[in-house]
Amino acid sequence: MSINTNGGSTRVLINNTAIHKNFVGLNVQGSSNVQVNNSTISENLSTALALSGAAAARIGRSVIVNNLGAATTGNVLSYLDNQINGNAPDTTPATAGGYH
Repeated sequence: MSINTNGGSTRVLINNTAIHKNFVGLNVQGSSNVQVNNSTISENLSTALALSGAAAARIGRSVIVNNLGAATTGNVLSYLDNQINGNAPDTTPATAGGYH
């Protein structure tokens, strides 16, 4: 799945979704803001969640497993309630804060 704003700004909510067996799981570019909740990103051939440019993603209550690339790259923030393992490598996103 790819999200690219091409100079604009986009806000996307991905909820209860499986992103499975693609080249890149979720590729976010430009100035997009993405929220991933209750979703699974697995068995992709490259990075599971890849961001570039000013793109930002927040991820909560989700699973990122068995991807052949890094779990996350770029500005990915976690609410610390995700399951991230079995990737090459298991990169850990920074804390998004706000989790109580």
